[in-house]
Amino acid sequence: MSVTKPVDQVTDADRPFICSRGNGDGTVTLYYDGDVVPQLPTPTPAEIAAILTAKQAALANATAARQYAKLAAMRTMTPAQLQVWIAANVTNLAQAQDALLTLAIGQCLLMNATGV
Repeated sequence: MSVTKPVDQVTDADRPFICSRGNGDGTVTLYYDGDVVPQLPTPTPAEIAAILTAKQAALANATAARQYAKLAAMRTMTPAQLQVWIAANVTNLAQAQDALLTLAIGQCLLMNATGV
């Protein structure tokens, strides 16, 4: 018999279920042998195109970030190294604006990649 419960309350005692379905409200329905499992909705061609477009944009952003030399250099630094680099290399307004822009671009790409 299928069971619906909050996602964070699914434990090893609930296993083995044959499949699960998220309900969009923080709960999940677990289906066991003998249960009739509802068919998942099939995305429309427009929905598939939108998903692909979003994934392609994210990939393009990630590629651009890797090609942006300053951001690529910062990617390899620890927070302490970045702090030392900023203290040594950001000494006037133009350099501060450039560093801020680089960090903002990195933050933007990170938020886009994580969906924040």
